[in-house]
Amino acid sequence: MAAVSLLALFMLPGWSSPAPRPVIIGAVYPLSKGGPPATQEYDGFLTAVKLVDATGGIRGRPVRIDLKNVNANNVAGSVFRLARKDHVTAIVGSESSIVGIQAAAASQRVHTIYLENGAVATMLTMRGQSDVFRTVTTGQTLGRTSADFAAGTIAPRMHIPLRKLRVAVVYIDDVYGSSVAQAQIDQTRQLGMRLVGVFPYFYPGVDFQTLVAKLKRVRPNVVLVASYVPDAIAFRRETVRQNLKVDAMIGTSSSFCMLNFAKPLKWEAVGLFAADKPDWTVNPGALLPAARALRSRANNLYRHNYGANMTGPAVAGFVGGWVLLHDVLPRATSLTTAGIRRAFLAVNLPSGSEINGAGVYFARPSAPDAGQNLRAVSVVWQWQRVDSAIIVNPPGFAQGAPKYIPLPLHVSAKS
Repeated sequence: MAAVSLLALFMLPGWSSPAPRPVIIGAVYPLSKGGPPATQEYDGFLTAVKLVDATGGIRGRPVRIDLKNVNANNVAGSVFRLARKDHVTAIVGSESSIVGIQAAAASQRVHTIYLENGAVATMLTMRGQSDVFRTVTTGQTLGRTSADFAAGTIAPRMHIPLRKLRVAVVYIDDVYGSSVAQAQIDQTRQLGMRLVGVFPYFYPGVDFQTLVAKLKRVRPNVVLVASYVPDAIAFRRETVRQNLKVDAMIGTSSSFCMLNFAKPLKWEAVGLFAADKPDWTVNPGALLPAARALRSRANNLYRHNYGANMTGPAVAGFVGGWVLLHDVLPRATSLTTAGIRRAFLAVNLPSGSEINGAGVYFARPSAPDAGQNLRAVSVVWQWQRVDSAIIVNPPGFAQGAPKYIPLPLHVSAKS
């Protein structure tokens, strides 16, 4: 009788069963220091959280985010607090390679899963970090992509044999720039192109006037660049001032692809290429039907909440969040580090499964790039109008064909 009375009590109006405990995910992002890319990547991740919660969460449990707004000096401490004090299930980040490398190492020390959504420095995923995963492409892949584009598109367009195509590499000498540049150098040599100069620099402190003068002396057909936005702008302006004539200039993900690179340059950006991650406008033919439908839902929600379509960083953040919250955690046998690690390694999704055209399959712990998504995608963009870039390669992802080869010095009237 007592049991019946107790049941009746809980069925009275105003009473309900306890709410399920949330799954707490830590996030480390340099929102104050990282500018729009960091904010957009985090907002893309939050968009995935909202879509997952709208469809029942993780086995009926809602997702709660524990955000740490970090800088380069407090990443490890923030990771330790998330893992040891806040007891998060996993940690995501970070857009910045400097932040991501530290977050990955700290997460491994405390045996908490870390998922990198956006940073590309190659050494972020490595053998010995079995608790670290990354959904986006690597700096090495972007470096190879830029060299491949020079060989496969620029050389034929200019009717230059590969052995005669003169390539120079210009890069900021840090963890990101050096990993991209080494791949550019290696791939240039591997493909049989002629490497005529390698120009590392530090920023601030670089004398771009002298660097560009040296660059002019080696007479490259193609310049491959790894840089950040402020130094990339200064470098490009100096090449224009000195009338450096090249067939193509190809940058990578942390500068040439970004609107805050192109906007101050205006016509000086038109014709430049960038190897990077796709945004939401990737050719729908590269997506499986479910991914096309998900992309529409995700972009509509992102636009409703943030007033714009999803950029490349936003798409990267969304894909990382979707993989973690939709494909990994619901399939984990337990929400322990070991259980989540096994679930990551069990994911096997074909290319076109994600809204950026990627598939998902992570390198095994014994691999040199342990935890790296081996089906991540990279594309080549080109600024074809002032403040407007489109994907031009590979063909299955492209929205249009490459233009402005050779790179003109003055295109303002056409843009």
